[in-house]
Amino acid sequence: MTIDWCHKNTFSGRYLSFHSNHPKCIKRGIVYGLVDRAILLFHPFFFNKNICLCIDMLIENGYPLDDIFNTINRRLKSLIERYKASKKIIVSDNGRVSLNNNKRIENNDKNHLVIPFIKGIFERVMDVINKSDTLIGHRTLNRLDKFIKVQKDITNKNCKSHVVYKIKCKDCDSTYVGQTKRQLQIRIKKHRNNIRMDSSKHSVISQHIIEYDE
Repeated sequence: MTIDWCHKNTFSGRYLSFHSNHPKCIKRGIVYGLVDRAILLFHPFFFNKNICLCIDMLIENGYPLDDIFNTINRRLKSLIERYKASKKIIVSDNGRVSLNNNKRIENNDKNHLVIPFIKGIFERVMDVINKSDTLIGHRTLNRLDKFIKVQKDITNKNCKSHVVYKIKCKDCDSTYVGQTKRQLQIRIKKHRNNIRMDSSKHSVISQHIIEYDE
């Protein structure tokens, strides 16, 4: 069985534009992600076709051809070196043969700092802070959620379910607090209908109404 890269009819090929206001490391990560998907997930028979597809998509999103080839070559070399390291055979002093399964140990002692990304300033700050034991992250100032709101209708208060509600008496200071899993309007309607039932089955609200009317 061979696995190839397939797309839905709605696939647009839209990725982060090279001209967007993001750090170069993010744009480089887009290329890395496409290369990893083309190489690591699918059958080797389709490598050439899928790499060409990645190049076409990156060009459509404004990435310069030189940057595309340089970044792809850098990533391919990294994947090859990683594969060789994973298959490297280690012979111990007692003659036992084993595979090299050593993983890179992350330095957890470093400080972490997140700063806003402002083109031209962020890169200068990175050059200064990278000399210290601090890992730098960034956040963008202009986020889409500032301009695009969730287009969802607000649920009417009486149509909400799983709520705690309070009913105030119109003629005194008494209040009734209840909880229901059904819609609030259905629960209120049941309270209204309860007063017509047998007196032994009256709820607290119905009993209060009857006593107050008397």
